[in-house]
Amino acid sequence: MDDLATDIARPHAAARREVLANRRVRRFLAGYAATMAGTAMTPVALAFAVLHKGGDAGDIGLVLMAEAVPLVALLLVGGVIADRLPRQAVLVGADLVRSARRSA
Repeated sequence: MDDLATDIARPHAAARREVLANRRVRRFLAGYAATMAGTAMTPVALAFAVLHKGGDAGDIGLVLMAEAVPLVALLLVGGVIADRLPRQAVLVGADLVRSARRSA
C-alpha cells in the first residue's frame, strides 16, 4: 500500500517543484500569503479596538456586520467588472484597494 501511495504522490511532488521554480508564481504566493494574513487579522484588531473603546460583544457584532454587509453587497458588481478586465489588473487593483482600505 505504501508503494502505491508513493507512486501516486511522486508525479505531484515533481509538478509542485516545477511550479514553485517559477519566480512569478513564488512572488504571487508570497503576496497572497501576506494579503491573507492581513485580512485574517482585521476582525481581531477590530474586536480589540471596540473593547478598548468600552464596547461589548454586541458592539463587536455590529462593527463586524458593518464590515461584512458592504462586502456581500458589492461582490456581484465586482464579479461583473472583474469578468470584463484583464486578470492581472484585477488582482493588483484589488490588492491595492484592500491594502489602502485596511491601512486607513
